[in-house]
Amino acid sequence: MKTIIILLLAFLAVPMALATDGELINLKGTCDSSGNAEISMLHSGGAIKASDIQVTSTNIETEYSQKISGKWSQEGSDNNIYLTGDYSRVNFTTQDGPFKEKGAFEIHFVFYSKPEDYSATDVSLLLDCPGSACVSDYECDGNSACKGNVCTALRCKASEFVEFHTCNPKCNDRNPCTIDRYNFEDGSCAYEKNESCCRVDADCNDGLACLEDRCENGKCIHNPVKCEAAKDRCVNAACIEPRGCVYETDESCLANENEKREYLIVIGEPKVYRAPFFSRLFGAIGNFLRNLF
Repeated sequence: MKTIIILLLAFLAVPMALATDGELINLKGTCDSSGNAEISMLHSGGAIKASDIQVTSTNIETEYSQKISGKWSQEGSDNNIYLTGDYSRVNFTTQDGPFKEKGAFEIHFVFYSKPEDYSATDVSLLLDCPGSACVSDYECDGNSACKGNVCTALRCKASEFVEFHTCNPKCNDRNPCTIDRYNFEDGSCAYEKNESCCRVDADCNDGLACLEDRCENGKCIHNPVKCEAAKDRCVNAACIEPRGCVYETDESCLANENEKREYLIVIGEPKVYRAPFFSRLFGAIGNFLRNLF
């Protein structure tokens, strides 16, 4: 008899527990050009605490997820603490324009299990949002860009991440002389040195004394060294590895120059004698007087 009573009480307790379970059903919604959404649904069962319901959205194309804030209302009354009643109309209006980018979004409403209030529930809704009108990227969310005057979600590769409305490589050491590689298996980065690249002249040193090493626009340039000409015409300048610029005397040129010097010393140079100025002046006057008389 005692066993029968216990079973009877357990049987009666089941519908009572079910009666206190709350759920949201028949979700419908639309997005507007401001990036906000109006979502309506029916509440059934026991009371649901609105502040315990977590709303998230996931962009179907980019798989980007975020929490959504908004305002709850039920049967024309705003900011209800509890959603109550069987099959009563409930509305959720988003704030801060979480759907500014064009695309499809899956909206999840999750509220957590409290045996005395309601059961854990996860309901979702798919929204197709037109995206907000824009002129520049800065009018869109950080994970989207302005394309065709509409905020559009960016489709970045696995080796990239979204920042400042653009897809940027995850592997970037900001060194123009390395080849950046992304490992798709474990997400690690590898940086290989590019031997043909340079940042300063020292990067182009090839160890040759007769080549001038220079870095221009990230590329090494090697030009032959031009040795400065010697002041003596009988000394030749040349660049010889590994010494660099070498100055050597041309013996044949020097012998020829010595012959010229010896020749000038032997024959000497003719000299023209010029009398002092006053002597020439008196001589000219004397000649004039003699011719006169």
